[in-house]
Formats: sequence, structure tokens, C-alpha cells
Amino acid sequence: MFLVKIPNWARTRLGLKSREIAFPNEDWLLYKKAKSEYKKCIRYRRSTGWRKFCGNIETCEQANRIRNILAKQNTSGSMSLKKPDGSHSTSPDEAQRILIETHFPGCCVTQEANRHDDILTPTAEDWNLAQRVVTMDKIHWAIHSFLPYKAAGPDGIFPALLQWGGKALIVRLVAIMRAYLALKYVPRGWREVKVTFIPKPGKSDYTDPKSYRPISLTSFLLKTMERMCERKLRGSVLMNLPLHDKQHAYSLGKSTESALHQVITKIEEAIQNKEICLGSFIDIEGAFDRTNFSSIKGALSRHKVEPALIDWIVYMLSTQIIKIAGESQPIQIKKGYP
Repeated sequence: MFLVKIPNWARTRLGLKSREIAFPNEDWLLYKKAKSEYKKCIRYRRSTGWRKFCGNIETCEQANRIRNILAKQNTSGSMSLKKPDGSHSTSPDEAQRILIETHFPGCCVTQEANRHDDILTPTAEDWNLAQRVVTMDKIHWAIHSFLPYKAAGPDGIFPALLQWGGKALIVRLVAIMRAYLALKYVPRGWREVKVTFIPKPGKSDYTDPKSYRPISLTSFLLKTMERMCERKLRGSVLMNLPLHDKQHAYSLGKSTESALHQVITKIEEAIQNKEICLGSFIDIEGAFDRTNFSSIKGALSRHKVEPALIDWIVYMLSTQIIKIAGESQPIQIKKGYP
């Protein structure tokens, strides 16, 4: 038996020949198309799966666990974030400060104990508003609108504790919340917000601080009052002076899907009529992070919201205090909502 060495060019031709025999031309094209579709599906599922996973993170413990896993994957640059001048952070504390300044612009360390600059004497009109906004039925509805075991805020109170309190607790909450609304006041324990940062899925550069988003945990007692105030705004204020009919945000029966459907409908009509459809899209960077409190107050005033309710909302927003892991001192925000 003789061993014949096959030259490289012959190996290539034999390989092509064997592929042609195994996969006819038509089958080969179908195979390549199916393989391409498979890779696209894998990328899509990987992205949507990560997005869904991050969206279900509700506690700081879960977020820290994910952060630690990601840090182990890239220990050399896990805590390195890009500064506005182009340089990078050199320590976890510095990276934390960059995230705070990016997502809470203008914030400052506060030493306040329990700020309430002016001791106000509620008027009869203020008490009347408080009695209409805060009732036993509405508190019962608000606290039962939360899932029982949602992550608690800094005060450690989760919804199930409020729900188990029953009528005895609600009676006391009615008196407390009516007084806070009439006095335009929010206690410090309700204003504290626990914040942690998690990476946004699908970002190409995780040295950019905007590639992270804050998860905020607030007191469910404050959320209960917010629900009742929102019900007041939707049930009476917006009924008398509704939002623009083209606005989809904060409008019942509308969402991002309805906004997208409206755009697609315009495009389809233009195609059917053989016309040109021109659209302009504007993205306001950091819209929620940078909203000024005076702008919110002006919008509420234009919608004829009662002055006492406006004052309470503005006080609640302007005195929010955030606490972040690794930061020993509380931080007061100057704009936006955590």
C-alpha cells in the first residue's frame, strides 16, 4: 500500500466537491438563511431576556448580587467610569459619585434633621381638601393596590404589613395623612429614598455612566398618599381640564404602543396614497432627572389644581433625600424625581 500526499489545492477542491454533494446549491442557500435567522433570534432573545431580568430586580440585595457577578467578569475595569473631561474614575467611591452627579444633577449633601421652614396654619379649605382626598375607602384601595411583598423602602415597611393592619391601622392613617396634606408636610422618614444603580441591557460601553439606571425604593406610606393624590388628579382635575388629545403619556387607555400605532398609521396612509411622509423625532435627554420643580408647579397651576395639593406635591419633591450604598451622608436632590 502506498500513501499519496494530497496537495493543498486538491484538498480545497475535494472539500468544495463534498459540500456540493452533501448540500445542493438550493439547500445550501436555505441552510445559510436559516443559520442567519437563528443567530438573529439568539441575539434578540439574549437582549430581551436580560432586559426582562433587570426589570424584575426590585431589591438592593438582588441588584448588588448582579453587580458583583458583572464585576467578577471584568475586574480590571468594572468600577471605571468615564468623567465629563474624558478621564476615568480610579476608585469605587469616585465611580459612585459620578453616577450620582449624572442621574441626580445639582444634588448636594444635606445635614438637615427635619426641614419645615414655615409652620403653616391650615385653613378650612385645606382641611376640606384633605378630607376629600384622604378617606378610609381610598386608603384601603391604595394599600391593596400594591403586591404584598414588594421590596420595602428605607423604613422597612412592606405592603403586607399595611394590609394586615386592617381597619384599626387605616383609622389612624386617615388622621395622620389628612394632617400632613393640610399642613403641606412630609415627614423625613417618608422622604428618604434608597437608591442603587444597575446596568442597562444591550449597551456597548459600560464606562459611560448613562449606561446605568437607578432603582429607587421609597416608603409605601408615601406611595399610599401619592396614589390618593394621583386619583384626585385623574378623577377630577384632568376630567375638567384634560391633557392634549395627542399626548399618550399619563393618559388612560394610551401607552407607547398606542403612540407607535399612530405613527405607523400615518406612514401606511402616506404609502397607500403614494405620498411622502416626513417625521421628526426629539429625545429630551434626562427628562425625568432634570425636570425643574417650578415647572411642575406651573403645570399643576395651569390645570387648576388646588393650591394646598400643589404645595404638598412640591414640598414632597423638593425635599426628597436619597441614600446610596457606600455613601455615609444623605443627599438632597435639586431637580427631577428619583
